[in-house]
Amino acid sequence: MYTRIEKFSSELFYAIFDYLYNEDIYFAFSGLNLRLNIIVLRMNKPYFSFTKYSPTKFYNFWINYMPLIKHEVVALKFLGRQVDLKHIFFTGFDCLTSLVLEDINCHQAEYVITENLSKLKRLSIRRLFAGYYENKNVMIASLLQLIFLHLTNLQELIILPADNENLFYDEQTILSTKNHLKTLTIHLCYIDNAFSILQYLPYIQHVNFTFSSYYRTSVPQTTYVIPTLAILNIYSVKNPCFDFVKYSFKCCPNLKEFTNNGVQMTVCN
Repeated sequence: MYTRIEKFSSELFYAIFDYLYNEDIYFAFSGLNLRLNIIVLRMNKPYFSFTKYSPTKFYNFWINYMPLIKHEVVALKFLGRQVDLKHIFFTGFDCLTSLVLEDINCHQAEYVITENLSKLKRLSIRRLFAGYYENKNVMIASLLQLIFLHLTNLQELIILPADNENLFYDEQTILSTKNHLKTLTIHLCYIDNAFSILQYLPYIQHVNFTFSSYYRTSVPQTTYVIPTLAILNIYSVKNPCFDFVKYSFKCCPNLKEFTNNGVQMTVCN
């Protein structure tokens, strides 16, 4: 006695789907028959990761399957070295709130930011590099300008460099203040005054700064007041001086938690 897969109950299919990646489900089951098409389209797993597929397989999915479900997708993850994101359009992703870009060059990231992603709430850019034929210094000022200009509903932002890459920010850059960012995690090589970025974030609450090179430990001349910041974590090769700790609390009068290299800093009157 045998049973054809087409006769499986819908509940059994959904139990099987719990062990598979979303994109694999579409590749394996879509197009077999009308009933399976309906079951696949009704599954409540609206997030997709395209980090393990060849360009051919990815474009096959993106062209043939994604138009059917893109209005329900809430999270996407791409690997920039495998897919040229300049050929990807995000029109119609009305529910997309989370986007992860890994192993991506700065030009690709800037292109994606200018797409129709106004509802995005979480953006993670990991292993960012300058370009395939450029030096190892990544200037991210223009990238931040585009993020704060186009992604006005963004609440969480993560920017981390690729191995052996250095991220730099030009402190003379003017950023848009029409953003709602609450959490920022960023790894820079060096910056003279990290608060120069935070002055453009009117709703910022939680910041994680990591510095791979020397971070200024003396007190900067300019004071940027960040009244909304409650949590500040700094990881650097040098511990700050006592005056810099006082300066940090002066910039952030409502700071509740301040750690440097994992060490809790106390409020200084």
